[in-house]
Amino acid sequence: PSCFEVFDHVLAELGEERYVAGPTSGITAVSLLGGTEQGLMMHALQPEVILAANQRSVARQNQLDQWHLRPGVPGVLMEQDMAGSNGPLVSPEMFREMGFPFMKERVQHVKARVPQVIFHNCGNNIPLMEMFIDCGIDCYQSLQTTAGMEVGLLKERYGDSLSFWGGVPVELLIGGNPEEMRQAVREAMERGAPGGGFILGPSHSIAMNTKYENFMAMLDEFVALRDKF
Repeated sequence: PSCFEVFDHVLAELGEERYVAGPTSGITAVSLLGGTEQGLMMHALQPEVILAANQRSVARQNQLDQWHLRPGVPGVLMEQDMAGSNGPLVSPEMFREMGFPFMKERVQHVKARVPQVIFHNCGNNIPLMEMFIDCGIDCYQSLQTTAGMEVGLLKERYGDSLSFWGGVPVELLIGGNPEEMRQAVREAMERGAPGGGFILGPSHSIAMNTKYENFMAMLDEFVALRDKF
């Protein structure tokens, strides 16, 4: 069977009791042609090439949605990393001119066919957050606390417009211990859970070399706290 048939089967079997986020054909708002270093240089020196690449990518992705966006899916997860720990890879002004229009077109194309868009983006994207909201995303995933993406701050500023998913440093899953995990979960829940609009999780996917005891400590502490907020 194709990957789409497998997904359709999972959605049919679990869709009534689980949130099954579907696939998309992707999103490109910061084209890094030739790799990160060369791509960022081209933003400054050859902006017309970057604009053409973004336009081409969005047109192709929109066309592929007819296969990727599956009937009945409640939402999709889209991703593109646009920042490092200290801030965005390009300035907000450059992103507004060269990336934002294409990201907005892409998100709106998907939302015309699927109810919700979850957007994964690593790093400190606070300077771009209002533009992400204007694009129409429903949930921002990957709250990288070590990069300043603290859930309490984000909810205070943007909680009326956006839900957040993350809050537990993925580094602790790999290098921490169970008590550190429990403490991180408590802090994230205390800051993020009141008022809703928060999904507890690591600041990225469950990484390779995650310690089993740390993963279970994260789940156990969440279960112990989830009904207290």
